Amino acid sequence: MSASAAVITAAAVALVAGYLVGRVRPWQRLGDWAEDQVRFTGAWVRGGRVRQGVAPLAALVKARQQAKEAAPA
Repeated sequence: MSASAAVITAAAVALVAGYLVGRVRPWQRLGDWAEDQVRFTGAWVRGGRVRQGVAPLAALVKARQQAKEAAPA
C-alpha cells in the first residue's frame, strides 16, 4: 500500500467515524442521562438525612418481618 493510499484510507476512516459519532451523539445521551439523574434523585437529595436514614431502617424492618414469616413455627 502506498503512502497516498494510506492517507486516503485514514481520511475515509476518520470521516466515517465522525459521521457515526455525529449520528449517535453520545454527548447528548450523556446529557439526557445526567438530566434524568438530577430530575429523579432531586427529591432524595432534598429529603436530606431523615429520608436517607429512614430508608435503611424500613428495609431492615421488612427483612426481619420476612425472616419471621419464613422461620419454621
